[in-house]
Amino acid sequence: MTHVFCYIVAASKNPDAVECPVPYRIDDTEVFFGPCKKSLREWMRHHYLSESTESTEPADDVYVVGFNGSNSSRIRKILWIGKLKRVLTFSAAWHLTEHDRRYEQMRAWTSSPLHVGPVIERGRLVGYEHRSEMHADSWVMDLVKSGRSPNVTASGNRLMLRKHASAWQGFPRDVCMFFQNMFFADGRGLAIDDDFVSILQAEQPWHNVDDYAVFGYRADGTADGKTGSYLHLTGERAGELVDWVRRRPVSSSSFTGTLKGRKDSSARPGTSAQHSMAVPRRC
Repeated sequence: MTHVFCYIVAASKNPDAVECPVPYRIDDTEVFFGPCKKSLREWMRHHYLSESTESTEPADDVYVVGFNGSNSSRIRKILWIGKLKRVLTFSAAWHLTEHDRRYEQMRAWTSSPLHVGPVIERGRLVGYEHRSEMHADSWVMDLVKSGRSPNVTASGNRLMLRKHASAWQGFPRDVCMFFQNMFFADGRGLAIDDDFVSILQAEQPWHNVDDYAVFGYRADGTADGKTGSYLHLTGERAGELVDWVRRRPVSSSSFTGTLKGRKDSSARPGTSAQHSMAVPRRC
């Protein structure tokens, strides 16, 4: 089954570059999606992980499309497009990337989106430790739904399971993703044309959708950003949007992977905009 999730990268208002740690460009082929967009990550966990499965490659064709946040210039573009490769816990991601040089810069970055590492005792996950500046004051909520959860206890930079709780019970938001990098803006976003708008209008016929208000307008006249949420397309509309992506011209230097048909082996992890941040922006 094909799923397409469209959302606003609210922390990145620049229509031509990703300026926040999530999503994080590993290289021309891969993107890591860490602790942001809790509702989307919860959907992924519910559908693809379980108490006995902490890492999997879904059989479904799942795509995520991220638009830049609202800005005074009223310009909206696509900042990134990814095809889901793997859904996994932060613990599994930590171990997967630990000895692979491709992930060294992401792990070492002070604002790393892989912002928690597992606490292991006797071969068992018993907690997480905050390891980067990202979400310095709110990282606990990237793992749990309530600061008063009876299944965990927080102490300093650690969030530990209580003795009666399993990791599945204690960390209901413990999920991150790796994507095939289909497009990632680093100097030029992907313009939203009439065909793209038509697909969004057909999916949201009750909203006044245009190339800026991709989810329509609120009652007060501002563009609806679906704060904390997303637009989920399946079936015919999802197929149309995927076809639109595959038809894009290759003139944009930001196209990567299978869409561009060539790779820039010199490209470094992250982007210039991401690594120029003095303080990680909230997502």
